[in-house]
Amino acid sequence: MTLGYEEHSPPVRPRPTPYAMGDPLAERAMELLLRESGHYPGDNADKIPDPERFLVYRVSESEHAIMDREDRRDPELTILTSSLLNPRFCLEGWYSQRVGRLRGYLPREIRKMRTRPRGPVMGVPLGNRVTELLQGNGPYENDLVQYSRPDRFECLRLHDGSYEVRDYAKAYQVPVPFHLLLREMFDVVRWFKSMLTRAYGRLCDVIEANAPKYDILRLL
Repeated sequence: MTLGYEEHSPPVRPRPTPYAMGDPLAERAMELLLRESGHYPGDNADKIPDPERFLVYRVSESEHAIMDREDRRDPELTILTSSLLNPRFCLEGWYSQRVGRLRGYLPREIRKMRTRPRGPVMGVPLGNRVTELLQGNGPYENDLVQYSRPDRFECLRLHDGSYEVRDYAKAYQVPVPFHLLLREMFDVVRWFKSMLTRAYGRLCDVIEANAPKYDILRLL
């Protein structure tokens, strides 16, 4: 069932703080979908693309909805969040197939309509957002002036799907709980500052525990 432009709008989301994760998966998905606007099966190629055509938003722990303002549906088309988490997932190709079938095209017709090369893949939006937030919201505990380097932080997606923050200025790395990265209000900067403080505390404990050994070495 198709819907009008203003019907059944998605729920209003709380606006994240400047340090919060937000939903980088949805933002990346909208960027990729809009890139192909005008080239999906049934699209009017002569129409100027609407920069607000797509809205992607989370509807459950496991799914995101895709609202296409040029093709409203009830219910909206949904996609597994796990697909958006796959760095190699080609969203616009997936959407072309799905919306093409919904508009009544056969698979072979959809393939023939495909005149553009395969688009970009999802990449790692979660890791990129963490890197961006940490890089732009220092200073951090015991920072020195020379720590202000543009490539200080990196949030890597490891082979098992987990994520790790690396602070190259301090030679410090810490795993970040995956479930936190999926929370729109997760304050990653505050979390990292807390983890850094704990790491300094543990280091001080180790130094104090081994202080007698250091004193003996100085006497030798």
